[in-house]
Amino acid sequence: MDTIDTMVNRRLDETFKAYPDTEEMHELREELAADLSEVAHDNEKKRRHHHGRRQQGF
Repeated sequence: MDTIDTMVNRRLDETFKAYPDTEEMHELREELAADLSEVAHDNEKKRRHHHGRRQQGF
């Protein structure tokens, strides 16, 4: 199973192929990777938290 970070990086690799290979693009890609990974991890934690609370209710 792919990790969230692997999926984010794979998607960004595909997207950034269309752009010039410059230092600015590398910096932008790294910033996007960090931001997207953080949001995805936060969403996963929220999902697990809500699932756990539902399980407790049963």
